[in-house]
Amino acid sequence: LRKGTSQLLAMDSNLVLRIVNVAETLAGSRRTEQSGIKLFIGLAEALDLQLLRPHLPVILRLSLKRLKASWPRPPVRRFALPIMDLLSVLVGKHGVGVLKEGLRDTSLLHAIQKGFWADTLPKIQSSGRRKAGIIATTRMLVEDESIWADAELVGKMVKNLVETLLSRSAETMEKEDHLSVLEDIGDGGVSGTRLTYSREGPLDPFAEVGDLEMFVMQSLARVSQSHPGVLLGILQKELPENRFTAFQNIALKGNVQIA
Repeated sequence: LRKGTSQLLAMDSNLVLRIVNVAETLAGSRRTEQSGIKLFIGLAEALDLQLLRPHLPVILRLSLKRLKASWPRPPVRRFALPIMDLLSVLVGKHGVGVLKEGLRDTSLLHAIQKGFWADTLPKIQSSGRRKAGIIATTRMLVEDESIWADAELVGKMVKNLVETLLSRSAETMEKEDHLSVLEDIGDGGVSGTRLTYSREGPLDPFAEVGDLEMFVMQSLARVSQSHPGVLLGILQKELPENRFTAFQNIALKGNVQIA
């Protein structure tokens, strides 16, 4: 699924259905539930919306059963993170409207946002998954106007979004510095041959978002026009001074103004 198989799957809708059936079987057992959700994530990453849409209600019903069963407490970490990954890929790639459509219950979206999403976002560990979570949370704030009626939820979402963005940016800089050092050192005369079918790294379903910081800043600037003073008020109140300064520096670097 992660080798770009959308064209192959598009030619055989029955193949998609068989993969969904396998994932459904895996998700139905506590022992293999995580594997089922991971297979759903692979489908969400690989499929175009036209192919994915008919299966969304089943995918979400099976993936969210543990989430709904544990209200008001979130599920344990080993189940929470795969669920968050799936929701992040869906919203990040296709928007909040597609998630609402698949849930078939608009009240459930607010419950997910309030009781799960905002708290789980900072716990994502993988850099690639963090990128998905950041993009999806940004789109949620921009596309779901109803979220702004809940000031407490907006405050938590905005704070955790910016904190997660700043943390990921710092990690990215450290990684780039480390790679630069390795390049300066060289390979010591040791070289290897790349395997024919190997990849540079895992497939990035959000490769088109090259500058994540600017994506977030420009999106927040747009939504702030409808809610002047709210975003900056939240960040000034909730972030430590050094983190708020780092946020402002990113905005200045990109010549972005938050109302």
